[in-house]
Amino acid sequence: MNPRRNLPLAIFIALPLITACYIMMNVAYLTVLSPEQIISSSAVAVDWANVVLGPASFLIPASVIISIFGTALGTLFGEARISHVAGREGHLLDLHSFVHVERRTPISPILINSCIATLYTIPGDISTLISTFGFTSSIFTCLTMISLLVMRYTKKDAHRPIKVPIIIPVIVLLVSACLVVGPIISDPQLQQLYVLIFIVAGIIFYIPFIYYKKVVPGMGNLIALFNTAVYRLSFKHGLIFQMQVPSPNSSKRFFISHRRQVIKKGIKPKFVGRSFRQYLIQDNR
Repeated sequence: MNPRRNLPLAIFIALPLITACYIMMNVAYLTVLSPEQIISSSAVAVDWANVVLGPASFLIPASVIISIFGTALGTLFGEARISHVAGREGHLLDLHSFVHVERRTPISPILINSCIATLYTIPGDISTLISTFGFTSSIFTCLTMISLLVMRYTKKDAHRPIKVPIIIPVIVLLVSACLVVGPIISDPQLQQLYVLIFIVAGIIFYIPFIYYKKVVPGMGNLIALFNTAVYRLSFKHGLIFQMQVPSPNSSKRFFISHRRQVIKKGIKPKFVGRSFRQYLIQDNR
């Protein structure tokens, strides 16, 4: 793995290639279909396929399904790592920081995100879900670019394996801001208010409990009991998890219980580190 070489190479190859494919497809649509047909069509690609491909027109919906599956897969794996880091830093439940003891993959947040996504699709209003997801993603992209710009000046000496020109995050910030402000002005919806309230509520909880490290009395023991129950349930069903980096809310009793359970499974874990927070579990089989 060489991210300094592979990441820019992937970007410089993929973006022009995808852009060229989109342009050629739109040229094909405009060549075959009239403007009136394009405006009245509910699926332009399907109408184009019916004219050009005939009996093979099913290839277009099949290609769309494959594309959606690939996008969902990449998004699921990528977002799961964000939840994993949040759980590892103590911003979410310790359950989000669990990784598979053999493959070292964040299987726990992947399963959690999959369950949540499945629940979101139950009401059946996919269009509202997609628009709300796009609105929310644009907000967090905008906030991410703001954070990048701030840290570019507040942490000038920080180690950056890959550093992009400052103009790129500025452009992304402006585009994301337009995607946030535009829907609010052109088509305000109640879901947008829910998203903003949810984000503001996260800030309200973040300041006392994360920034100032305030702890609700008894919350640490409650979280420890919850973690122990999850571990026992996972071992019972053959799922072996470990915490990559224990959060400060975890109790020592929890890790002792985990160590005993792991030994019963035939794994010989090794606890390294002098302090309790530095305990890491290593598979020495």
